[in-house]
Amino acid sequence: MDYGLSEVIIAIAIIVIVGFCAYFFLGSTPTVTGGGNTGRVTGKVEKKDKENKETKERGSGEDGKDNKPKVKILWGSQTGTAEDFSNTLNNELKALGIQSESIDMEEFEDSYDLTEGGTFVLVAATYGEGEPTDNAKRLFDWLEEESDESALSKVDFTVFGLGNKTYDQYNSAGRFLDTRIAALGGNRFYPHGEGDDDSNLEEEWMLWKRELLPALCSKFSLPYNPAAESAKLTRKTKLQYYPSFDNSKLNPHPLVKSETLTTTSRVYTQQQPFFAEVISHNQLHSDTSDRSCFHVEFKIPTPTPISLQFAPGDHLGIFPENAESLVQAMENRFGGKEEFDKVASLFPLGKAGKAIWGPTRIRDAFRFLLDLTTPPRKSALAVLANYTKDEDQKRRLQILASTDEKELPESERYENWVRGTSRRGMVDIIQYFNTCEIPLDYFIEILQPLAPRYYSISSSRSLEPDRVSVTLVVVSFDIADRTRVHDGVCSGFMGILNSERSRRNGGWRIGHKIPIFLRKNPNFKLPKDPSVPVIMIGPGTGLAPFRGFILERKVFKEKNKDKPVGEMLLFFGCRNSKHDFLYEQQLRDCEKEGVVEVKVAFSREEGVEKQYVQDKLREESQRVWEMMDKKKGHIYICGDANKMAPDVRKELVRLVQKEGGKTEKEAEEYVAKMVSDGRFATDVWH
Repeated sequence: MDYGLSEVIIAIAIIVIVGFCAYFFLGSTPTVTGGGNTGRVTGKVEKKDKENKETKERGSGEDGKDNKPKVKILWGSQTGTAEDFSNTLNNELKALGIQSESIDMEEFEDSYDLTEGGTFVLVAATYGEGEPTDNAKRLFDWLEEESDESALSKVDFTVFGLGNKTYDQYNSAGRFLDTRIAALGGNRFYPHGEGDDDSNLEEEWMLWKRELLPALCSKFSLPYNPAAESAKLTRKTKLQYYPSFDNSKLNPHPLVKSETLTTTSRVYTQQQPFFAEVISHNQLHSDTSDRSCFHVEFKIPTPTPISLQFAPGDHLGIFPENAESLVQAMENRFGGKEEFDKVASLFPLGKAGKAIWGPTRIRDAFRFLLDLTTPPRKSALAVLANYTKDEDQKRRLQILASTDEKELPESERYENWVRGTSRRGMVDIIQYFNTCEIPLDYFIEILQPLAPRYYSISSSRSLEPDRVSVTLVVVSFDIADRTRVHDGVCSGFMGILNSERSRRNGGWRIGHKIPIFLRKNPNFKLPKDPSVPVIMIGPGTGLAPFRGFILERKVFKEKNKDKPVGEMLLFFGCRNSKHDFLYEQQLRDCEKEGVVEVKVAFSREEGVEKQYVQDKLREESQRVWEMMDKKKGHIYICGDANKMAPDVRKELVRLVQKEGGKTEKEAEEYVAKMVSDGRFATDVWH
């Protein structure tokens, strides 16, 4: 078809106009066709898209108002307590009309940036010997490295720290955040608070935030309505049932990912544990002992993935199972077999994303995922009170959940009746308050997750590269009123692994495999120089990491006969040589080989005066001082944090005074210097 000149001119004009419009509206956004910068440019575009998406989800509403959070609650948590506190505060603020968001500190620079300013509430737990929790390390590293003293001048903040006073570095993570943010120009709008897990942590948290809520309302010019505290009953999760789910597609354990059981090249973490076969399970106490202690070995792949390459002193995380009797009690309480056979997933409310857990049977959730035996928090008791029919039971739950329990006798108050030596778990509470008719889905919500238990690794990869071992004592005692025997969740489960009872109750699941993962303990390691002497103090299962230390040095000594190996002095304590002398033969063999010298304190040995490890230290004070001072040796303490570790430290201070001719203050400073130099390390627990 022929076109005239006018038609051609019109067509050219249209092309020019379209091109101009495209340039005007699209700007200078590049068209990526390949080359070295493709990934970088695409990354920027994707980041912008993500920001736009977040703006739609969290930003401006239809009325054009800015809905971004006015308060960001940042949490650093190792066991879930700080996270739970933060989520509760988030719900309370929303009920008061304050836009807020609870954010994992691990999302630093992804979901939040302190330098942009705003109002922040930081809830931070201290882990180990004064360290930040794993999820807070990136934020802490940035704060330490930042040098601009006005970097956080736009930040209004307050901090609540969670700690335990039996540790030397009490609440150091929270104190660091408080002082460091202020040093970088931050404005502390509300006083710094602290809670002690050895006392009543939750009550101290409740008292601290009692004035925080009205302070934040005042900050944002909002009226404070105390009735909004009913936010404690705000739902946070939804239980989604699957009536026609194909049960053949269920994993044998809720923590199993599709590839976990078959892949050995992946990264194993707490979120994605390795399912390890139990290959050895030996009783370490004699038949005459009234207690049980087991040496348990797990098979690990060789070559070993980096995420499972442990060193002596590291910890092994083990996911336990609740006792079948407890799961059965909950089944009887909440709908019976039909209800517990149902398949469901638990989803967070108000957040798009994947399930917290599931799909799995309700029964398996109670067995593997939900904590039935840890004393519940006051906030959980407040929820139970709301569903309790009997007025006397309701009132008692309300008092237990409050910060004022004066009308209850001291023996019936939260600290004694729920916590303390009573140790009533949620399974005991819900049975006791038998008129509580809380729905199953809400009961599941207020239960804490069944957390992994950590054990010092008691083996050496240098000697046995295809296995990792732990040494665990079985915890068992009567709870108050002797209504049931409380077995430690993990030690009780592991203690019956190799028994008919375990197999009958469904133990040895998934081919005799149990979910484990590695937790590094970088501050509790042998000296890099094998010629440096070490002094090890570990009564009971505190011996566990030192067994690994000794075996590591033993292998080095055998392979390097021409190299000097530092002397090893072990102070071990037990009750009786015939009952609970752990690894006695192996330790004596290592003594004969010149690897270690063992000093044992027996506290209940017939015909022998009662002794503890600090008494043995006193007997060897001159030699210990020479190893500490002249030879620059390292000292390690492992075991009980409440009494043993403080008593041993005091004895070491007295030893430095006596043998070093120092005053008490000088001796304290000497020991503190050893700690700061990395020559004195502790690994203790409650």
